[in-house]
Amino acid sequence: MAAAMTAPRRCLICGHLNEPYAARCSCGASLDVTADESRRVVAHTARIAGWSAALWAILMVVLTGVAITAITSVGAGPGGGVRLPVLLSLGAFGGACFALASCVGALRRWLAARATLAAIPDLPRAALRR
Repeated sequence: MAAAMTAPRRCLICGHLNEPYAARCSCGASLDVTADESRRVVAHTARIAGWSAALWAILMVVLTGVAITAITSVGAGPGGGVRLPVLLSLGAFGGACFALASCVGALRRWLAARATLAAIPDLPRAALRR
């Protein structure tokens, strides 16, 4: 019984080991949550990260289209104005690069959340199968 009190407790959400007397993990999750509650939190995180990645990808495609359109319209206007399309294309290209980096970050968060979700023990269901 004394060995159980000194054993470190593993957080079901982030997987970090915590001191046996700690009530919360460094990620902010309660160490007293059940596997079902942890699964629900991580599934919500995965869902948000997935939608975020999709929206960043859409924004990246739109900004890339704006950059291509601005580059191809150089000299097409009256008087052959070059400055505004070039500035617009540079801004759109910079925004597309930022959107690409944000999309990759959101995909990494989604993959990490999916891996964490798969690692949470399935204890309540295992007890029902017996």
